[in-house]
Amino acid sequence: MSLYTKYGDKGFTFTKLSVKTPKNHALVNFLGNLDELNCFVGSLAAQISTPSDKDFYDIVTKIMSVNFEIGAFLGYGTPLCFENLNTFIKVIEQQIDDLESKNNPLSNFILPTGSERSCAAHVCRSVARRAERSIYEMEIMAEAELVIQFLNRISDYFFSLARTLNRLDGQAEIIWRSGK
Repeated sequence: MSLYTKYGDKGFTFTKLSVKTPKNHALVNFLGNLDELNCFVGSLAAQISTPSDKDFYDIVTKIMSVNFEIGAFLGYGTPLCFENLNTFIKVIEQQIDDLESKNNPLSNFILPTGSERSCAAHVCRSVARRAERSIYEMEIMAEAELVIQFLNRISDYFFSLARTLNRLDGQAEIIWRSGK
């Protein structure tokens, strides 16, 4: 199989909708956002690959795998095990609760700054939110309800992970103050 199809040369790509889905279609936009998210998550994974970060690394690499499953499901019609997705959402929620139990209580907005790996987690958070928003452009709520929940939850996880990485890296959170 050739790496190039030349469909893209004329503004088309292959999806479950058609072998010539326009590249400006909402589905293609979503798949691109998901791909971009995975690239940033992979960059974060490279920064948390030490033995002391194994739990973070395991969750982050599982998130990448699930993102591929979601892309295959929504983009190409590959079956998705909703039970496994729902179970993983619960794992992520537990991880958030565990991380936040060790972080200082949050009562203000914070700036997405700190250590390099914390900032990488903040980028993952914001790109996950963009991917989540782009689902709404497709008007496929029935088949995407759990996917939306997953993307929302991983953005929360990346926020909590960013805070945790700053704490572990000895970086103080900078509270946002209006006008300063």
